[in-house]
This record gives sequence, C-alpha cells and structure tokens, in this order.
Amino acid sequence: MSDRPPLLEEWSLASPLAKASTETRFIQHLAKGTTLPAANFNSWLYNDFVYVRSHIHFVARLIQVLPTEAPDIAEYDANAFLKELDHTLRDGYTVLGAELDEFRKRAGERGLKLPALPPVPASPEEEIQKPLQTLYDELAGIEGVKDGCKEHMKFMLLTLAGGDNHWTTLFCVLWLSEKVYCDAMWYIKDSEGFGKLDATTAGFIEWWANDMFKEYVDLLGEGVEKARMKGITWKARKEEAKIAIAGLLKGEQAFWEMSEEGLE
Repeated sequence: MSDRPPLLEEWSLASPLAKASTETRFIQHLAKGTTLPAANFNSWLYNDFVYVRSHIHFVARLIQVLPTEAPDIAEYDANAFLKELDHTLRDGYTVLGAELDEFRKRAGERGLKLPALPPVPASPEEEIQKPLQTLYDELAGIEGVKDGCKEHMKFMLLTLAGGDNHWTTLFCVLWLSEKVYCDAMWYIKDSEGFGKLDATTAGFIEWWANDMFKEYVDLLGEGVEKARMKGITWKARKEEAKIAIAGLLKGEQAFWEMSEEGLE
C-alpha cells in the first residue's frame, strides 16, 4: 500500500466535509434534540428522495466508465481490485433502488406524500440508456423540488457524470457524497439529543446510521486510496478531482441549507 497520507488528510478535506454534514444547522438541531419543525424535515426528505433517483444514475454512469483492466502494480492486483469495485458498485445500485421504497414507507408514517419518479431498471446498463438531460429535466420538473436540489442534481448528472471526467474523479465524488450522509446520521445517532427526537424522525435516522451503510462507505474509502496509487491514472487528473470534490461539498452543504429556513 502507498505510504502517502489518506486523501482527507492530504487535501485538508476534514473541515470542508464537516461543514457539509455534521456542522450544518439542520444536523445540529437534530443532534441537540431541539424541536425541528416537521415542515423542515419533510422538505429535506422530499427533496432527498428525488435526489436519490439522480444518484442512482450517477452510480450507473460510474459503473459504465469503470475500466475492466489496469496495469499490474507491485502493491496489489489492480485488475482484481477493479473487479471487486464493479461488484461493490452494482450492489450499491441495487440497494439504492430499494431505498426509494423505504423512503416512501417512512414518509407515509409522517403523512408525507412523495412524488412519482422515473422507474429504476434492474441493471445499470439499462439505466444509462436514458439520456442525462432527459432524466434531469424530469426530476427537476417535479413539483416541490427546490433550487438547491436542482442545482446539485445538475452538477452531479450534467457536469460530472455527463462530462469528460476520469472514473477516479467520479469514484472520489461518490465516496464523499455517501460519507456526508453517513457522518451526519451517525453524528445524530451518537448525540445526547437523539433520544429526544420524535419516533418517525429517530427511525429515519437509525435507518441511515447502521453498520452496513458505514461499512459500505469505509469500503469505498479504501477503494479510493487504492485508486490513487501509481498505475490507475490518478496523478494526471488530480486537479480535476479536487475541483469536483469542492463542487460536491458545496452542493451538499447547500442541500441541507435549503431546509434550514427559520432555524437559529
């Protein structure tokens, strides 16, 4: 394994990551157990439900551009790594599709009706047949979707997935986008205020803050570190990745903020 420092340390991402997750007013309110108006949580849940549908397509696009072969590297078998990564991403694609059903169930418990979404095909190969612009227009056109959600979907779908970005860039973005939510939900679950939350909110938090999701995020993080090693065309696209990550964290922070109206 490389002796270089982890990506979060090397690029000083710990603080920007916290600002896009655990330090947002939305998450701080939940962690303190203070009363969060139902309208604020429902607004976030509604928009996040729509966003997940775009995230599914992002994962499918990453699977599409993932190489099947790479030069062998002394530290590990790159081809075996790529095969394992493909398997992990396909599992993630399947879980995300099922996640939409869980959103509907839990939103129903809160009396919140979620919108109809474009159906999710069984395979990533089928999913990518849908033009990016068409999917974005459909999702952005759903009534009740806020500008913060639209901008973030546009960035992820049209700028990143639809651009000429290297697969390692998309992979880093995927990992950090999942880590934002994992860190935020576990921060709430581990807080003293968690026990003060109403049952439906607490149930939603616990559904996210689970060991399986954390293990998945950790696995992606380990994969990112392997992908950064010499031989998988990382060095030449480092600046591209930095710009993409900055855009991701900016969008994630704005996503929480769009449901912070009225919060102190």
